[in-house]
Amino acid sequence: SLYSTLLKKHKFKYSQFTLIQLMVSVGVLFLIPQFFYEKAVGLEVNFNKLFFLILFYVVVFPAIAAYYCWQKGIEIIGPNRATMFIQLMPLFSAAMAIIIFKENYPKMWTRLTMSLAEAYTQRLEGNYKENQLEADSLFEECESTLNATCNLQEKATLLIVRARHLLMRKDLIDGSGVNYSISLLEMVNTDDLKRGAPSIWADVQGLLSLAYTLKTSGDYIENLEIAESYNDLAQEIYIQESEALAWAELQGNLANIYLQKVTDDKAANIDFAIKCCNAALDKISDMEVFELKIVLL
Repeated sequence: SLYSTLLKKHKFKYSQFTLIQLMVSVGVLFLIPQFFYEKAVGLEVNFNKLFFLILFYVVVFPAIAAYYCWQKGIEIIGPNRATMFIQLMPLFSAAMAIIIFKENYPKMWTRLTMSLAEAYTQRLEGNYKENQLEADSLFEECESTLNATCNLQEKATLLIVRARHLLMRKDLIDGSGVNYSISLLEMVNTDDLKRGAPSIWADVQGLLSLAYTLKTSGDYIENLEIAESYNDLAQEIYIQESEALAWAELQGNLANIYLQKVTDDKAANIDFAIKCCNAALDKISDMEVFELKIVLL
């Protein structure tokens, strides 16, 4: 702050590059003791190609170019207004690192882009269809980098988010969203995922069950049978006692399957659907009572 204020207030007889050289020289004097200390404790500098490339970058851009532009900016708009732009440095640094050098930060870029896409799916302002199309565009960018940036568990987690979005889309009345979500989920529906992350694998089974319940193409009866089989697989992991909420959701999906069934006894199917709904409601009620007790305690 003092440097910026004096830079504007006093008209130095030296050029801007001379001022930069003076600052660098003073900085070197302060760094010399630290250099000898590091040498004394056994830290050595490796003079290789990478070292000189980094040195070239630091000298040209953060030192000479940045200070020259900063001094010129203060000369034009003054220190008060120039200081406000300091707050933007972390924001621009992070944004440029992710956007321009995403090959060096692929996982971070993928996760942040996926989060932005998910935000667009839930956005209340603006046109619903435009928000969903923007989300689709961001999701597609993520899908192109998933294989190279994420392991199987991370990939499955991100594709679950994408599949949920497709299944919730109100504007995809032709069933394309359901079919695409099935293809995405099948990509990560593997035994390796089941062994490494059983809860994520169970989420995949639950979403596949929901997708086949909503599927309009193909044989209607066969789709419901497939949906029920995926639901059963998910319940192998989400047992009633340990994963109560997920288990309740599966019961609700199972009830929906039996309500749509046209085979067997229709009355028996409806009774079984009612039984599933009651079991889910009882479990949710028990959870709410338990959580209330914890709060009271």
